[in-house]
Amino acid sequence: SDVCSSDLGIEQPKYSDLSEHEKNYLVELKKFDKALNVAVQISKNQHGINTTGRGIRATNIFTRQTLAGISLRNILPFPSVNRHKEEDLWDICSIASISRNILEGFLSIVYFGTEIVTDNEAELRFFILQQHRNREWYLIRKQFNPNDPGLHEFEQGREEEKNRIKNHVCINQFTPDQKN
Repeated sequence: SDVCSSDLGIEQPKYSDLSEHEKNYLVELKKFDKALNVAVQISKNQHGINTTGRGIRATNIFTRQTLAGISLRNILPFPSVNRHKEEDLWDICSIASISRNILEGFLSIVYFGTEIVTDNEAELRFFILQQHRNREWYLIRKQFNPNDPGLHEFEQGREEEKNRIKNHVCINQFTPDQKN
């Protein structure tokens, strides 16, 4: 059987006190754990529900979000007074990559939504999401290399995207604020 030193009454060495940043991080990590546990329970219980193609897509996105959250949680460090700080690995590149994946999935849910909309509105939402993603890529490439020859193609594509949205059959049903 697995017996840890605390079960035997042996006190583990205390290496250092946690900083305020580490304490705050652990508070937020506990909140993340609670939210992730709820998401896992929802994901486990979402089978067998009759839904449309959009509902299936939303379910798939939610499942991917949950799995990305589990992956993120598995690589996040857990500072402790019972370990040297150097033992905690902060793999910032992996954390950033998985976090971006979660944010992009969230955008898909925001744009596609889970409410019932017409096929035309669903198409418009898809176009807006594509424009959003392409704008982000454009800004990243432009910041990295303002002289990138591929930027011109992005600019032309962005104009086509804007026109496709402005001329979409559903656009007139929205208020001016919603259009912006």
